[in-house]
Amino acid sequence: MAKEDFISTRIIGIVGNTLYIDGLYAGDHFHNSLISDWVKSDLIDRGVREFSSYRELNDHYSEVLYNEIMGS
Repeated sequence: MAKEDFISTRIIGIVGNTLYIDGLYAGDHFHNSLISDWVKSDLIDRGVREFSSYRELNDHYSEVLYNEIMGS
């Protein structure tokens, strides 16, 4: 049987009914996908953060990256 490879990435958050995930390779931007209310509710129940705007999501992500780089 052939080996299966899985891609993993970080879920950044949800704005409205749009799910944002981290880029899949260096220099890549966010990827997004429209999700149903049911999927949104399920993801929020599982700890995915909902943001009121894309700008708020982007600011949070920038802070997370800064803290990772600085080792905080």
